[in-house]
Amino acid sequence: MPRLSADAVDEMEALSTIFTERYEQTTENSAEIEIEAESDGDIAGRLSIIWPEGYPDEKAPLLSFTPADGYALDFDFQLHVQTAWAEMNACIVFDIVATLSSSVHKRVRGGQRSGGETNHTQAVNVSHELLSTPLDIVIGEVTVDRKSRFQSRGVELSSFEQLQAFRHQILQDKKVAQATHNILAYRFQKDGKVMEDFDDDGEGGAGIKLLFLLQKMGAMNCAVVVSRWFGGIKLGGDRFRDINESAKALVTAQKWGKN
Repeated sequence: MPRLSADAVDEMEALSTIFTERYEQTTENSAEIEIEAESDGDIAGRLSIIWPEGYPDEKAPLLSFTPADGYALDFDFQLHVQTAWAEMNACIVFDIVATLSSSVHKRVRGGQRSGGETNHTQAVNVSHELLSTPLDIVIGEVTVDRKSRFQSRGVELSSFEQLQAFRHQILQDKKVAQATHNILAYRFQKDGKVMEDFDDDGEGGAGIKLLFLLQKMGAMNCAVVVSRWFGGIKLGGDRFRDINESAKALVTAQKWGKN
């Protein structure tokens, strides 16, 4: 059990009190909250929260949002979380819940959000200049387990802009874009703080395990995405081992880890 700060404990208790039936404590330092959309009052997704030791002064919370069927967000959720924490340097989960509630919306035909126009196009145009900067992306070997294929891609980085560019650039590869899952974990230092997080991409539990691997290896200033192409045979828990072994081989080959 991590030693949580008083602020983290207070935030956890406040969330439990306010959201009551929509709040579920899953472990001593993690919980899930059903997010209600302001636009229609329906449950629009689920926010998973892990309060790490050192939050909020030294580390950001580990958050992942899974939209309900038919709902979507118009922004990079992980980037928003890290930016909000870096700017506020305080407990941010309440603010994240409020942002999700006001921003999540029903997908409609043509990709436009229900309820009118937004400035999303402008945001994409601005970020496109950052995304176009070439990165030195390294690619690991393909491994196969019962017809499922796994392959890692990684990059050295030191900013959220580079992280965004990394995710964008690897998805330009049609093979990667068509993967069943692209599991991400990253760690880098900024202003004396460790920025770290993960994205399961639908493979529940894989992202946090990948992040734990980077932590255990002492890997820093890097991001790794492990792509999985499902081969038709369920692997059970072995899929997590396959994902981590693929990432470990890449991190070791690039000498990104200290341990």
